[in-house]
Amino acid sequence: MKENALQSNQMIPVMLPYNPTVRLDKNLPFHYLTFKEQYSSDDTGLFVLLLSYFAKEKQNNLFGFGTLDPIKFCEELDLDPSNFAWRKHDNPKHIRDLKNNPDIDVDSLNSNQIFETILENALYCLSTDVFTFSNNQSYKRKKEIYKSVTSITSIQFLKKIEKVTIKGRTRPKVVYNYELNSDYIDNISFLFFHANIKTLSNSMGKSLQGMYLYLCDLKNQMFFQKTRAVELDFTEVKNRLNINSDRSDYVKQKIIKAFATLLSYNDLKDIFTIEWFKKPNQKYFYGIKLIYNGDLSDNIIEESKTIIWEGVRLDYLRNALYEAYLRRYPSIRTMPKPELKENYILWLKNSNLDEDTKKTVYIDCCVIFDKANRHEKPGERYQIFLNELPQYYSKFI
Repeated sequence: MKENALQSNQMIPVMLPYNPTVRLDKNLPFHYLTFKEQYSSDDTGLFVLLLSYFAKEKQNNLFGFGTLDPIKFCEELDLDPSNFAWRKHDNPKHIRDLKNNPDIDVDSLNSNQIFETILENALYCLSTDVFTFSNNQSYKRKKEIYKSVTSITSIQFLKKIEKVTIKGRTRPKVVYNYELNSDYIDNISFLFFHANIKTLSNSMGKSLQGMYLYLCDLKNQMFFQKTRAVELDFTEVKNRLNINSDRSDYVKQKIIKAFATLLSYNDLKDIFTIEWFKKPNQKYFYGIKLIYNGDLSDNIIEESKTIIWEGVRLDYLRNALYEAYLRRYPSIRTMPKPELKENYILWLKNSNLDEDTKKTVYIDCCVIFDKANRHEKPGERYQIFLNELPQYYSKFI
């Protein structure tokens, strides 16, 4: 039987318009408290939510990725636009930066020239601030599945942000064009964990976001490392939950209440159990042990790995083909999205059109994902891929 170049048709679902389960950069939970040291809890929460939303768009919205519609963002994440998209920030960084420039009269600028809302301030910070980390807490990055993790001391998550007024259904509307840092894009493909972005939004409103992210990452780690129990640091849990008290008994009750909510979320329900224990030289039970209740059998873990990496591989091909198409036909970028999509589908379905371009994309994918063949020419497998593409084109739109 010939090898299927697109892998198993049953294992890889056709991309859906919206999928709340998203691959997120593992640095987000790891550096959550670092972000909070530099910004308020509210600003940090919105930074994380925006970066998670960008990851969701990259994975699920081929033709809309790169443009943030603030109303759509709020609707999808059950946020009140009057609190995020329209309300002005108390101390927007853009205005502070403008006031430091003696050649600019801030009072003469109109709202289209200033990033001043809650959402705009977060976007501006993500596009102008360089987030720095200490040597023992550097930002981890990974470029390919079989390459080792490397470290950098800083990152600017958005390479650029642009405020644009476009024609709406009834009146003009503001959207934001953005470009993600390539290290961040790589990480949501090669150094990630899974979380539900709607749950993430809900947890932000309850001051549970930092702990929710941490538990989702731990769920990933404990499963693939076959770890049944880990000890949590009492002080770190307190800080992640924004508990402002030095009374250990009060903090413990707040933690118990928070975990009752966290472990009721669908993606964490029945996964974990919390146990309290007394540490050496402690009088009371303030030690926290997190117990993983899921199946850790080898066949379950291997099956999960296969499904996950086949999905990542498909995403890579999907995005790389589209980006190659735009480079090949740059003028098509200005087309209305429905027309662009129609032309792109015709391009995918025509196996004789731009064969070398498609071949290059497929070979690059093989080098990144196929360990057994990374030093071989794909040869016959490429031709199988090209022949299958017209039939399976819906996987790539």
